[in-house]
Amino acid sequence: MSRIEPSAWTIQFGLLLIGCISLLLLVAALWGGMDLKATLATTNDAATPLNLDQMRSAITLMMWITGSLALLVSSSIFFLYLIIRNQSQRISGQLDVLSTGDLSTPLADTMAGEFAAIGSRVNVLTEQLDWMLRMIRLQARTIAAVVAELDPLRDQLYADSLESKNLSEEVTQENDRLDMEIQQLNLKVGSARESILSASEISNQLADEVSGIASSVHQADGNVSTMADAAEEMTANIDQVNDNLSSVHSSVGEVSSALQGLTLSLNDVRARYATADQMSKEANQQSQSSRDVMSGLNGDAQEVFKAVKSIRTIADQTNMLALNAAIESAGAGEAGRGFAVVANEVKELAGQTAQATTMIEQRITRMQERAGSALEASQQVDEVISRLAETNQAITEAVDDQAHGVQEIQTSMESVTRASDEVTRNAAVLSHAAQEVARSALEAAAGTRTISEAADRLTGSAQEVAKQGLRASDEANGIQIGAQEIYGSSVQVQKRMIQSIELMEYLHGSVEHVGFLSNVINDTDRSMQDAIRGYVISDEPFDIQAVKQAHLAWLGKLEQVIRGRSRLKPEEVATGRDCAFGKWYYTEGEKRFGALTLFQDLGEDHLKVHEMAREVVALANALELEAASEGMQKFDKQRIKLFDKLDQLYMVGLKAAEGAQSADLMPWNSHLETSIQEMDEDHRKLVDMVNRLYHAILKGDSSREAKPILVELIGYTQTHFQREEAFLRQNNFPHMQEHQQHHIKLMDEVELLKQALESGEAAINLGLVSFIKDWLTSHIIGEDKKYGQLYGRLS
Repeated sequence: MSRIEPSAWTIQFGLLLIGCISLLLLVAALWGGMDLKATLATTNDAATPLNLDQMRSAITLMMWITGSLALLVSSSIFFLYLIIRNQSQRISGQLDVLSTGDLSTPLADTMAGEFAAIGSRVNVLTEQLDWMLRMIRLQARTIAAVVAELDPLRDQLYADSLESKNLSEEVTQENDRLDMEIQQLNLKVGSARESILSASEISNQLADEVSGIASSVHQADGNVSTMADAAEEMTANIDQVNDNLSSVHSSVGEVSSALQGLTLSLNDVRARYATADQMSKEANQQSQSSRDVMSGLNGDAQEVFKAVKSIRTIADQTNMLALNAAIESAGAGEAGRGFAVVANEVKELAGQTAQATTMIEQRITRMQERAGSALEASQQVDEVISRLAETNQAITEAVDDQAHGVQEIQTSMESVTRASDEVTRNAAVLSHAAQEVARSALEAAAGTRTISEAADRLTGSAQEVAKQGLRASDEANGIQIGAQEIYGSSVQVQKRMIQSIELMEYLHGSVEHVGFLSNVINDTDRSMQDAIRGYVISDEPFDIQAVKQAHLAWLGKLEQVIRGRSRLKPEEVATGRDCAFGKWYYTEGEKRFGALTLFQDLGEDHLKVHEMAREVVALANALELEAASEGMQKFDKQRIKLFDKLDQLYMVGLKAAEGAQSADLMPWNSHLETSIQEMDEDHRKLVDMVNRLYHAILKGDSSREAKPILVELIGYTQTHFQREEAFLRQNNFPHMQEHQQHHIKLMDEVELLKQALESGEAAINLGLVSFIKDWLTSHIIGEDKKYGQLYGRLS
């Protein structure tokens, strides 16, 4: 059977009962003593004899009272001993439990007196130790998640550095081969340059020699040209005579032929003019017929115009009748409605008829105008035909006169033709001989001219070759200079590549160093795990290591996508509801922690993390790399917020969901007193605010309940500093300036904290409360107690 522990009120009641009995026995003893004193006073009277029985009775009563009182005192001492031993054993038992590492069972709240305070402090210490170990476990899980990501990253860095080193060595080898080829190219270009200069000199010499040959050829060409000119001149003279004779003969023949042709032409002209005269007469008759037709057409148009006017008059009258019919039908009302419709249609037809007549009138007018123009033109044609007939008659008569004259000229020309033929035969023989001389001279001149032109071309070509050789030499010189510059650049590249290889070696060493540090971190994590393995602490609300590791992995994945190492599509990034943590969050997590504001805020931050990851992937796929890098920074900031809320839920989630009460983070005790009453009251209020802030965070509602407390704490800290500095100035504290610097430094940190909270870069969490608690404790103990020791007597 387990021992039944007495409660605190039972112990207090027992102590009160013993006290009351002791008081009654003391009263009885005093009463017996007074009675014995009265008895002795009576026996001392001479008139009263001493009564031994009464004295014995009184002494016996006193002995009983004294013995009872002694027994009661002994019993009380023994009872107190039992109580103290019981409380001590309970505290000792609790310490034994703590020594085994079990921090899950606090000391029952049944202690009394000073033991209750001791038990409370033991519970506070137990809870703080549990808190510290759970915090160590949390950090160990976080370190394990980071190490799990560092190991593959270290391997990747090692592989990349090794590949970079190999590539650098390959580039160095290729650069060496390039240097050798550049040197060979430089030598070959130098040899080519010397050859080109030699060719240029030879071309200049050849140009000089060819120039001399060209001068001689030019001189010979001049002589042959002179002879050719003379022969040509003689041939020209003979040809001129021959041409003149030929011209005479040809002219005579042509004149004879022309006269024959002229005779025939005149006969033909006479016949054609006779035909033209006949056609003129017929045209005159046709023109007269056309005028008659035009006159008839004009008369017919006049008749049609009259008929159209009549139609127009009828249309106007029909329109008036239709208008009157419409007015009458309107007066007839419903009975005349049908007639009104017909009247309107008649009116419209009359209007259309009027328009048609107008168009007919316009066209008849144009037709009359064109007929009049045609009539006038026909009359002019008649006049022209009459004049043409008269001209034809005159030409016919003149042609007859010319035909007679031509016959006479033709007879004279036959005599001239016979004489011209004889002269022409004699001139032909002379012309043939002159042509042979001129032809020979021209062939010789042509040969010398060809030689001269070839010599000129050869001279120009040689000079051009010489110029091209000089230009080629300059270009070869430029190539040599460029090759030297390339070689110099290649040397610099070689140096840089050697430096790169050295840097790759350094990087390789750094990667190895990172690997060693990663092993150290891993060993540290195992050591932390081992350190807390022997303690029984609160259960983990969820697997925070897996959650953090999964989301830390996205840092590497997104960077690889941005750098182009890997490919991802936005839809391949899981949403905040589809990942492993999201599935736990909306099922088991929501059942256990759904009522906590902290849990709700955590869900929103988690969804934002996944949305930002998708945005980064989309930007990287669109090659907007700068925007993707900025999105990566935002993603990491959101990831920090997510991890902060995960840590808070991990630490306070279970107790907040169960509504369990926790001890104060910073209990007030005498160790924090400065002996200055006013300052101690301020410090008590600050400590109370820290504890209130701590309990608000433990409830999982830091965003709503804790923020006003933090604002109040900051404001009261400023007020306390002002009051404290006024007190210190009033008492001429020797370390006033140093103490005031501590206040200024803290308020600067507080201002930065406020800005970080307003911008969302910081959050109200357990780390913040621990910082405030540590600062307040160190400030009171390390700084404020200095003036407490000096001015405590003033309190």
